[in-house]
Amino acid sequence: VSALLAPFATGELRFDANDLPPYYSNGHAAAVHANGELLARFGEIAARITSERKIRQPLWVAEIFLDRVYELGLRAPSHRRLPKVPAVSRDFSLLVPDTVEFAAVRQAVGQMPDLVSLEPVEVFRGKNVPTGRYSLLLRASWQRLDESLTDEEVNAFADAVREALKSKLGIEART
Repeated sequence: VSALLAPFATGELRFDANDLPPYYSNGHAAAVHANGELLARFGEIAARITSERKIRQPLWVAEIFLDRVYELGLRAPSHRRLPKVPAVSRDFSLLVPDTVEFAAVRQAVGQMPDLVSLEPVEVFRGKNVPTGRYSLLLRASWQRLDESLTDEEVNAFADAVREALKSKLGIEART
């Protein structure tokens, strides 16, 4: 859904699970908002509906409200200098309290020097995850335009991410 909305002038997208229709499965669906406007909903159809229709496998759908998306228009063309060196990424396997949304994770990390992306890679709930928490695989990438980052710099950035998440949100590393 993010990739489909990327060409449009949406600004920052916000994902939440508030006010979803009852045909979506709880905990397996989200709504997408930009500038206070609902742009899309997506997720797994509730098991009671799929079983009524004799659908044996999970069914996932996305509803994109094209009239609202088209009103935003396309993003303005832009360019930036291409880096001479590749980005360096680190993955963090975390145990996150159920009450913490990804927007809070992004805000807790904040603006870091050379941080070019902070993305959720995988969310897992279930066996081997403590009650009241979910497992989040978080990927952070750092990059400079003209020079490589040293191992010491990247390790310091990674330590800063771990410390910010632990002190601000009570997020722990998953072992």
